[in-house]
Amino acid sequence: MAAEQPKAGPEVRFSSSRQWPGERHPTRWDVHDANESPAITFLDRFRAALLHTEGAEGDALHDADSVIDGAEHVDENSVRAYTYPVVMLSEVPTILSEDQMERLQELFFTSFNHIFTDAVDIANWPSNPLPPYLQYAIACLGAAASAPAYNAGAYTIANGTDQAEVAAGLFVAGARLWSVMLEVDNREARMLEAVIAASLLITYGVLSTDQAYQRMSSVLLCNVVTISRRLHLPEGCSPLYSSSDMPEKDVSRKSSLLSYLLLIDTIHALHYGLAPHFSRTELFIKMPSSNHQFRTLYNSLTHGYALPEDVRSREDGLLLLTVLLSDIIYMQRCHLSISFYTDSHVSAADKSSSNRMLPRNPYVPLTSQSEYSRLSADFLAALCRWEQYFQPHVGTDIIAFYYFVKLQLTCPELGRLPHLVGYGKAPTLSESQRNSSLHMEQIDIPDKAMDFAWLVLDKCDEHLQTPARNLPIWLPVILFLSALVAWKKLCSRPATGQKYGSLKVLGLTGLIVSQDPSNADTPRAHITNMAAIDCLRDIGVDKECYQVGTAGDTMVHTRWSNSMAGEEYARIYSWGNDPRRKGDYELASPSDPLDLPQTLLEPILIRYATMNGFKCRWDTKFVSFVQEPDEKGVTTTLHDKVTGQDYRVRSRYLFGADGARSPIMRHLEIPMIKRPDQGYAINILMEADMAHLMENRMGNLHWLLTPDKEHPDYAWIGCIRMVKPWHEWLCIIFPTFGAERKQRSPAEYVKRVHEFIGDDTVEVKIKGISTWMINETAAEAYSKGNVYCLGDAVHRHPPNHGLGSNTCIQDAHNLAWKVAFVDRGIAGSSLLDSYSIERQPVGLDVVTQANASLRNHKKIWEVLGNMEPTVAARVEAFNILKEDSERGRKRRADLQAALRMINREEHGLGIEMNQRYTSSAVHKSDQGPQPTFDSDPLEHYHPTTYPGARVPHVWLSKTIPSKAVSTYDLAGKAHFTLFTGIGGDGWRPAAAKVSSELSVPFKVYSIGFRQEYEDRYLDWARIRGVAESGCVVVRPDFFIAWRSQQWENDSPEKLLAVMKSVLSRS
Repeated sequence: MAAEQPKAGPEVRFSSSRQWPGERHPTRWDVHDANESPAITFLDRFRAALLHTEGAEGDALHDADSVIDGAEHVDENSVRAYTYPVVMLSEVPTILSEDQMERLQELFFTSFNHIFTDAVDIANWPSNPLPPYLQYAIACLGAAASAPAYNAGAYTIANGTDQAEVAAGLFVAGARLWSVMLEVDNREARMLEAVIAASLLITYGVLSTDQAYQRMSSVLLCNVVTISRRLHLPEGCSPLYSSSDMPEKDVSRKSSLLSYLLLIDTIHALHYGLAPHFSRTELFIKMPSSNHQFRTLYNSLTHGYALPEDVRSREDGLLLLTVLLSDIIYMQRCHLSISFYTDSHVSAADKSSSNRMLPRNPYVPLTSQSEYSRLSADFLAALCRWEQYFQPHVGTDIIAFYYFVKLQLTCPELGRLPHLVGYGKAPTLSESQRNSSLHMEQIDIPDKAMDFAWLVLDKCDEHLQTPARNLPIWLPVILFLSALVAWKKLCSRPATGQKYGSLKVLGLTGLIVSQDPSNADTPRAHITNMAAIDCLRDIGVDKECYQVGTAGDTMVHTRWSNSMAGEEYARIYSWGNDPRRKGDYELASPSDPLDLPQTLLEPILIRYATMNGFKCRWDTKFVSFVQEPDEKGVTTTLHDKVTGQDYRVRSRYLFGADGARSPIMRHLEIPMIKRPDQGYAINILMEADMAHLMENRMGNLHWLLTPDKEHPDYAWIGCIRMVKPWHEWLCIIFPTFGAERKQRSPAEYVKRVHEFIGDDTVEVKIKGISTWMINETAAEAYSKGNVYCLGDAVHRHPPNHGLGSNTCIQDAHNLAWKVAFVDRGIAGSSLLDSYSIERQPVGLDVVTQANASLRNHKKIWEVLGNMEPTVAARVEAFNILKEDSERGRKRRADLQAALRMINREEHGLGIEMNQRYTSSAVHKSDQGPQPTFDSDPLEHYHPTTYPGARVPHVWLSKTIPSKAVSTYDLAGKAHFTLFTGIGGDGWRPAAAKVSSELSVPFKVYSIGFRQEYEDRYLDWARIRGVAESGCVVVRPDFFIAWRSQQWENDSPEKLLAVMKSVLSRS
């Protein structure tokens, strides 16, 4: 394959000597040159570089041999003549207290005084000693304070073009300062400079339509690669070198760390059209094979394993932090989908793929939208671990850099601030670019980021009295925090123009807190049934769930066998795949069952919540709460595990979805219905490639019983559950009853897992081990006052039937619309009482059935002989199954009966869909008796329109055939829905009157021949349970509130009275 050649114009030249453009950039200086002029102090070079940055874009495009040796070459007057557009902020309401703003300003200016006024003879300077863009930063800060707090020289606040420029300007100024604040004869400082320059390039300026800005970005990127080349260790192996330059020996750990960083730099350069002679394939081939040493060390940091003592040096800390930031930049870039290609830098062969992301970094997963929240939390946790391990070994400069990175990750929204470069004129954007730009109200800075900003200011306080040489490093941090303050202030205006269909629109805004550092780190719950998928469909995330989950043949069977590779005892169809039951599933819901591990579902839900009015704070622990008199609100005390600080949050409601050990339930002192302890089980999350075994063993649950072998008491029976086909699994092991509960060594677990797999050639890598209790517990009530609990906090049971997360999702779906309607004044507060009344019986039934199913599994274990105490007894009991005898026939019949019972679990459509509510939110007084079930209510779904039942799913379409629409697509979406038919025209004005009088969102649809929707398969006519002119009223959670057999003259009054009753309106 021919090497990819960049398209270099006359302004950007490549020389045969491999001298990159920008290698002698006017804003940088060479260590050798600087050291030959010892009379030039660091402050001189620093001052000159600051001043010379402005207006230097023309010079930057040449390989100049001159170096900065003072300020005499700078035309200070022309530099100062530039005027920056800044918005007038005097009308923006202040959200900071006066003392907070004064403190920020004091820190800001004190830093400047230490750097300049205490060390420079101001008498020899013009009227203002600060360089232009620093004056601009001060003007921005003064604007944020809505007061002329500092004499900013020529840079006064004036009307401008964009409110966001204040915050963006502060951020840019802070980031650019890093390139000159650091002692450049320090190799570590140069590496920091390279990474921060890359970060700045990615965040700002790379998409400008102004050609000069494209060239400037090119130069800056070349400089990044150049600095990295200069820094390579003597034994290192840079992908920038040809194959003849590569050493033939293994490289050290530090070298592989640096080679990894160099690869990132080179990929950036290649994709911007600046790296000659290399193709993507060659880049990856040239990576040192010994990089596994780095991966082991880096993965330890990112996955929470302890680092060896011998790697906790300053250099290791710096390299790890630098590479960590590279990965964070890569992750954020993928998430924000910023394209690096421009027509002027891409060859014709590459234009067809100009919108692709960077090629996959071999050690960082590509970041989809669903992974972003989880990866951000993982990186944030890795940064915290870095601080724990390396803070004692690195200096103040590195710690400041650490806080800068952590703050940027805590608040990724700043990566989407509007474009603003700190020099030259702003680029002229095309109409399409202006239309695609993010508006201010689309960016929100989490409160957690602001809290962390003030924490960093506390750190600045600690260092303000240190020697002057350590102070400059903190100035970019303070500038960055100033950007946060200004931007938060700009975004403090209330949002408008909301539409129905999201949490924010429902009127719900809130705060999600978790004591964990991130989303679930183990798969835990996985089977997502149709009832839960319908809830996810209601908020529009179902398609994303199907994209990341697994369905179809991969979950077709549940099996019992001696091992994964060994002989099979039995198998049954599961999760709707039985040919005799597929029709039942297709008629019950527009959705299909899905295997969606919790590790994949949680990021989707967190992202949806945080994009629709909610904020999320990790590492935050619940402490206590106090309910206010008359149920006016709840004050909750929280503990920030990062800062160690307690703080209080006042809200109207508190929701406890805090798991099986729920401290909120303990504070509520609600009694629990418990059964005796059922024992415990151990989850082993592992990687093991078993694809070669699965062709004839398709399925997602594999029960493993070894009656012919001795088994350890901690791993009597196993169940291997698919997580990602066919390389990631969860092995659940059940100890013998009464076995001592203690942690075993990884080697013991691997040995037992290999026995369950039955193929020693399969490499097993354990990713995590956890223990969970087999509970049979349900709460007697789900709420008290303004505190509501849901999920495992109120119903705890084993995973049989796959009902755990599904019940949690439906708890939330039931509660959300009620909270929103009460909060908006549409419903009376008594409506919320119906939550516990409706959901508590469902939770109790789920707990009972899940435990009954586990006991049914024990019958299979008994029939297969696994319950006997010795190998001889187990083998004898197992062999009875093969006998042509009465006891053999009875045992085989017992096995078949036990498998039929388990089939109720695997095809328990009834327990998933047959919930029927009785509460004030369901109007039944004018209905007849509730219809009875004509078959097993646990196994079969019985669709009905009787009030309190789930609205039946039927397929509808338009008169001219088009895409089929489900009744579930018309209902939900945060509104009530009324279905009627021919002769029911009067329901439409009646519903409009109800909507007007009660302010309740109401939609009306007519179904029937030549109506608004056609009854595609005549299922609605069969199942609606009312006359064509009657109506079925559906709540926002898909459950039926009321039905009327037919239209009558007093129907409008009835509908109004029913809705008042359902909404607890007097």
